[in-house]
Amino acid sequence: MKYHIELEKALNIGNQNLVIRLIDGMPQTEVKFKLLKMIVRHNADFALKKVIERTNSDDQLIGKEGFTILHYAVLNANSDTVALIMEKFPWIVIKQTSSGFNALHFAVRTGNKDTIYVLVENNPELLALTNANDKNPIQLGLQESPVALKYLLKAMTDINSDRSNIYTKLIEYNVNPKVEKIQSILNKLNITNTTITISESDNTSISTVSVESTNKQFSILDKQKALELLGLIEDDLSDG
Repeated sequence: MKYHIELEKALNIGNQNLVIRLIDGMPQTEVKFKLLKMIVRHNADFALKKVIERTNSDDQLIGKEGFTILHYAVLNANSDTVALIMEKFPWIVIKQTSSGFNALHFAVRTGNKDTIYVLVENNPELLALTNANDKNPIQLGLQESPVALKYLLKAMTDINSDRSNIYTKLIEYNVNPKVEKIQSILNKLNITNTTITISESDNTSISTVSVESTNKQFSILDKQKALELLGLIEDDLSDG
């Protein structure tokens, strides 16, 4: 315990040389989850690299209720630390807490753009994993965080060379992603009291986007035009 107390004091005052000396002189039995968690909280990647060298058991990386050191790095909104942990321990990326939250779920809740991007880029499969409430990260973004949803969509678009692929992916993840976004565009055009329907063909591609209003009606039967409309909404999300 005394090693942890001295190390935290050194981290608080920013004395890197002392931090390194303390880690080098620390017994192996002191290299525990609590120690890594403290270092992550201080954004001390230089110290984390040293401790990681002495990490030889999964138990050192996983705490109570399945929280991993990666979860805490995401909650700390430090994308460099997230990338460092994933590079050293690739298996940790898909680990979920006892409530089913993966690292991307937490990134959505923090709304940190860089962290969301590095997670999606490293492992797109995280987008499909659901928590105990049966919500994947995209659905969580729709429910809780429009800003985080914007970052998720932007990351998915940047990583896929085919712009339309983002919509196919969202459908695969059982998300109807664009109703609210189409609504926001229509509101800007002063088209109100609308009913919006997005239909899929063979569950793989968008075939029809229909918008009905009390004073106007739009029915886009052509798939390409539908994708163009959704592209306008994607651009609106990406502004700023």
